[in-house]
Amino acid sequence: MLDKKFNMTSNVEVAQRIRQQLADKEAEHETEKRHLTQVIHTLQNQVQELQAAQAGAIVLAEAKQRADDNASRSMEAKRVAEVECVRLADMIEKMKKNEWAYASQVESLKAQTLVFEAEHTLVYQKLETRDQLAELRQKTQLSEEALQVELRMAAHQAETLAKAQQRTIADDSRASNLLNNNHSRDSLHQSLASTFRRVLELPMDLTPFVITGENQALRDEVAQLRADLHKANASKSGFATHVDLKKENFLLRQQVEEMQAIQKKFLGSARKNNLTMMSSLSNQRG
Repeated sequence: MLDKKFNMTSNVEVAQRIRQQLADKEAEHETEKRHLTQVIHTLQNQVQELQAAQAGAIVLAEAKQRADDNASRSMEAKRVAEVECVRLADMIEKMKKNEWAYASQVESLKAQTLVFEAEHTLVYQKLETRDQLAELRQKTQLSEEALQVELRMAAHQAETLAKAQQRTIADDSRASNLLNNNHSRDSLHQSLASTFRRVLELPMDLTPFVITGENQALRDEVAQLRADLHKANASKSGFATHVDLKKENFLLRQQVEEMQAIQKKFLGSARKNNLTMMSSLSNQRG
């Protein structure tokens, strides 16, 4: 019995100890549970913070990536801009070289234009000179022919006048005599004029028998005076013809000499002009 009581007491104690241990374990477990709950909560908070930090880091990484991308794009744009600047600089240099080449080509074209204009002017001058030379030759030939005809006519007239002069040489003495007789011829004219005045002063109502003798004498005197006047006029006309012939001969000689001088001068200037034109044409051709 005692053993049973002892056993029962031991079992109760054991059970109590077990209960106490279990309660302690439960309390410890609760404590640990609370601690673990706090730790879990703390860890969850930390996880959330870490997640938030990770999200911020991701955002920062994305921003950094974007910044890096932007920087890369900027660097690429800068590189492209530098390449474009180099290309533009090369293009500008090429354009400058082309401009210089175009300027040299323009200057060359201007020089060629001037040479062409000079050659055109030279050809035009050659053609004009050739036409002028042909016209001058034609005019010179016509002028020489006209001068030769005029000289032949003048020579013929001079020969004719020389013959007329030879024919009139015999009349020189008579011409000198007529010059000496100018006073007598004037006296003859005065006498004839006075006779005419006397005839006009006679009264027209005289009877025929009163004026017959005087009228007959006056008629005879008038007839004689008329004959003397006709002879004197004939002599004067011959002398005047001789003087006119001498004057005409002298004038014709002067004209012939002037025409010969003009012909010599014209032929000399024409030959000189021909030589000058030929030399200029030969120089231009050379």
